[in-house]
Parts: sequence; C-alpha cells; structure tokens
Amino acid sequence: EARGSGVISVDGKMVDKPIVERALRNLELAHASGIEIPEEVRS
Repeated sequence: EARGSGVISVDGKMVDKPIVERALRNLELAHASGIEIPEEVRS
C-alpha cells in the first residue's frame, strides 16, 4: 500500500481500501454466524 493512497495491490490488481475493509467485515460476520472460513482466506 502506498502511503495515503487508499489503494492496495492484490494479485497485481488495484483495490480500493474500503472494498478490502468491507470484505474483511463480511468474513468476520460469516465467521460469527458459524460459517467456517478456510485458512487460506483468513491469512
């Protein structure tokens, strides 16, 4: 992540930080609901 850019690179693609944060929140909610999240997704 470049400082102050609000964008990160995932697998060579640029992704806005709010999108990443929303995806992480969705994973947290899924886990709290009892859905098992594979280790490769959690790391």
